[in-house]
Amino acid sequence: MMLAILVVLVALPAHGGGRGDRPTFSDRAGVGQPVRFTDLRGNVFHPRALFVVSRSGTIRAALPDATNNAVFEGHLDLSGTPLIGQFLRDRLAPSDAAREGTLVGPVYRLGDDLVLDAREATVPLGGRDLVLTATFPGDGAVSYRLGRLRFAAATMPGATGRPAGTGYLLNGALVLAADGRDPLITDWSKVFGSGN
Repeated sequence: MMLAILVVLVALPAHGGGRGDRPTFSDRAGVGQPVRFTDLRGNVFHPRALFVVSRSGTIRAALPDATNNAVFEGHLDLSGTPLIGQFLRDRLAPSDAAREGTLVGPVYRLGDDLVLDAREATVPLGGRDLVLTATFPGDGAVSYRLGRLRFAAATMPGATGRPAGTGYLLNGALVLAADGRDPLITDWSKVFGSGN
């Protein structure tokens, strides 16, 4: 029992202390967090729109500047551990989407827009909840749960852009996971054994 309590305390995100006066994501409330993403080079930017390029055409949706549904994902994922895992929240860092999701296609940065190349996808993507997840310097992994966006027909972007991440389907949602740094330990159920 003592080991379980210690594991849970280690999994909780740290608040304040040890980093000077510079605030980090875990020190701030989740209200009105600016929506951010990173490209392959690690550049942080505010995406303005999402283009989804599929076999049947291209659709576009504007992305919000900020959201109240930003979640700090820098904690250890202990949701798969026996006995205590059922009481802990799943994590949705970029590595979790890659490990648990179904591949949709690559994501590119074109100016301040995201372009998802979903030409290999066999299911419609427009009516799904959208989640962006990325790992940022100083803040760690953060996910932005943006809900269902309003897509409209669009013209296919003229250029591909720079690689920025990968799109996945996970639990019915479209998850765009930025490439970049991830938490070191991605799946504690492999360390402690499966709870199934």
